[in-house]
Amino acid sequence: MGGRSRRFWARMPGSRPGSKWRNVFSYFSGLLILLLAIEAILAQYQRPLLVEPVAGPALIVYVVVYFLVVVVGVIFLTSRHFRPSASRLARDTLISIALTILCFAVFYRNTGITLDGSCPQDVPPSDAIYFSAVTFSTLGYGDFRPCPYVASRLVAAFHAIFGNLHLGLIVGAAFFFAQSDDPSGDQTGDPSEEDRTKNDGNGRNRDNG
Repeated sequence: MGGRSRRFWARMPGSRPGSKWRNVFSYFSGLLILLLAIEAILAQYQRPLLVEPVAGPALIVYVVVYFLVVVVGVIFLTSRHFRPSASRLARDTLISIALTILCFAVFYRNTGITLDGSCPQDVPPSDAIYFSAVTFSTLGYGDFRPCPYVASRLVAAFHAIFGNLHLGLIVGAAFFFAQSDDPSGDQTGDPSEEDRTKNDGNGRNRDNG
């Protein structure tokens, strides 16, 4: 069993353990997106699974952690140590976007959104996903709005800010993709061999100067 685990870990994309764990996080989040989409379809036909009040907040916490660890974390490492893989940054950002819309939709579905100000008001999952996507993109059509509870309004405001951060990352991913010589290359936490050679050479020159 240990040998299988080591072979699986060796085949996982990424050159360092941190990179591999971020890939695992992304693959699991992709699976979660699929499960949330299936749950939304079931809820559309009156068979919801995520009906507990804690489900929405728990999913929001998960997507924030994913965003900070995988997306923002990679950008921080990029600025400190290495250039990003543009394709991987784009993949992780798109996963975070889809996950954010679906997770917040669960929260809005359970806490309620309203058309006419009357709450609580049952809405189908499709309306909750629509409101989540509109809030995420900060379009604000004004048809739906969160029920007038303090928690709901605070979450909706945070959702809009969170969405703006993602939209900025889309632009950043496009910039990295345009600038990258190898957009599909692997992210690595180590400097390239060429960079190490340059750094060693600069160090020797400083020592000899």
